[in-house]
Amino acid sequence: EDYTKSKVKYDAIIDMAAKVSWKQIKNILAPSGVYVPVAVSLSATFASLLGGSAKRNQIRPLLSGPSAADLYEISKYVESLQLRPVIHQTYPLERVNEAICALQKGEAFGKIVIAM
Repeated sequence: EDYTKSKVKYDAIIDMAAKVSWKQIKNILAPSGVYVPVAVSLSATFASLLGGSAKRNQIRPLLSGPSAADLYEISKYVESLQLRPVIHQTYPLERVNEAICALQKGEAFGKIVIAM
């Protein structure tokens, strides 16, 4: 499912891959919503912001590498259903090559899950 084509308006979008442009995000972000692109490089953060204007404080980039403490905090939001991960598709282990190809082609909007 491509969440950027959703008719739902989100209050907050945390983009862990920072691969989606602001132009795509602004159509699904609520008027007072916040977009947080999380990237491990400054160039990826800037790339995600190109392509449109935003209201003040609507985009709050986060330049960070993952840490165990951060992942623990995020897991608490997921468990309490305050944060919903987007799963693009689930593949059985025997189709892992197909899953990797989808990632490399940039076809995945959300996470790819490998079922074992």
